Amino acid sequence: MSSFYPALITLLVATTVSTLAFDLGPHCAENEDLDECPGLNEPTCEMPIKEKGDGTCLMILKCACKKNFYRHSEKCVSASVCAGVVKDFEKRLAGATV
Repeated sequence: MSSFYPALITLLVATTVSTLAFDLGPHCAENEDLDECPGLNEPTCEMPIKEKGDGTCLMILKCACKKNFYRHSEKCVSASVCAGVVKDFEKRLAGATV
């Protein structure tokens, strides 16, 4: 019975450590995904197209807007929301100079 307690303690420690490892990463908000290489900028309602040449990899895990969502007021919103808050959003999205 004396070997039972060290085994139990080892099992409890291993379970606690493995549970903590999963909880240490960022928890993304609605319409966000964890991005391994987010770059320096992400699409916003004001600038829906990333600048060319933005292949920067920060080598960090960061939450970023999912595809077809744009950052606005610290949230990721749909194109229809952007169109309601930025007058010429559709032109910007199409790549026209504003």
